[in-house]
Amino acid sequence: MTTCAIQNKPIPATDHLLQTTEGGHPDIRKVRVQFGMEQEEIANLLGVGVGTYRSWEQHQRAPSAAALTLLKIFAARPDVVCMVMGTKMPGKRKLD
Repeated sequence: MTTCAIQNKPIPATDHLLQTTEGGHPDIRKVRVQFGMEQEEIANLLGVGVGTYRSWEQHQRAPSAAALTLLKIFAARPDVVCMVMGTKMPGKRKLD
């Protein structure tokens, strides 16, 4: 378990928040679908163009470490990301 440098407290692993595909790529499509979002919606939320986001989903390009971190946070706490980004929560979220 990793320790948070700010609060010196243990933090849980986040690998489960952004699973990988069989090819070893981050499965960012799964996060988007989980919340019932279109590619354009999640691209806007992440602050990237829809073409860039689409290339990540199609494994043509890899998202930056910062984008992957934001996606993990979004997967765990979409309310926090939406609050910080000044957007509304996705309205079509699928419940487990």
